Amino acid sequence: MVDYTTQAEPPAPHYSVFLRACDVVNSDHGAQRPFGLTKLQTIKVCVHSLVRALEGHSYSMLVIGDGLSPAAVSFFEAIPGVQLRQEQILNAGKTALLQTELGLKADDDDWVYFVEDDYLHTRDAFARIDALVRGRHEILDTPGGKRNWWPRLGGNVGYRPLFIYPSDYPDRYQGKNRRPSYVFAAPNGHWRQISNTTHTYMAQGRTLRRFGPQLRAASMNYSDGLLSRTVYGGLFGRTKALCVSPMPGFATHFTDGVMTPFVDWAAEVERNRTELIALGLW
Repeated sequence: MVDYTTQAEPPAPHYSVFLRACDVVNSDHGAQRPFGLTKLQTIKVCVHSLVRALEGHSYSMLVIGDGLSPAAVSFFEAIPGVQLRQEQILNAGKTALLQTELGLKADDDDWVYFVEDDYLHTRDAFARIDALVRGRHEILDTPGGKRNWWPRLGGNVGYRPLFIYPSDYPDRYQGKNRRPSYVFAAPNGHWRQISNTTHTYMAQGRTLRRFGPQLRAASMNYSDGLLSRTVYGGLFGRTKALCVSPMPGFATHFTDGVMTPFVDWAAEVERNRTELIALGLW
């Protein structure tokens, strides 16, 4: 067991962002996007929100473009510091696998963010992530005791590898989907243990390599269910990872019916759209 009390203040995290983008189809399920946006407009609003949220933090961003339109290519090329890798795969599983393979090469201490092109972020997203990853050993530490017997059965979740999911899916609070889980208090918000994510998530490079076979299999099959079953543990998943999401969420999957609650996403869309117009990128 690691004694975290003697460790020095951790250095500022570096975020390695790998974003998959494709504007060929409107959505995986053929549904219309919220607020009447096209897929390209959705990409612009979401990517701009991510870049703004990363400002002030150490980061790199690689966009894996799959069959992007000329308009989408022009948009990404206009964003300073963003590297664009153009592919013509037109297959979500294959691009997800490419994203995974690239992320598996990240440095041990890098926080690797795999993100899809339709996740809208609030401006404080990475400030809240920063507070968690810097203070995670204290925030997540859950020792057992006479009055707290859950860790005696499932172990201290604070010692598990950590995955972060930025959204807060509303259906997880509905009756049949409720699960026992831990809730953690960080300096700037609360986090909840979860057991399901999409293919958008964050973990350190060393953690990705630990679960490399599972991540590759989930990418090849393009199955977030397989990802969740094989990587994330519940209260008693000693050999699996701890996955947490913020309460309320600071990002949302830009799809009707699953958007993070308690955030004015219409206002976030308008804020980003207005800035893009001023930059001549809308």
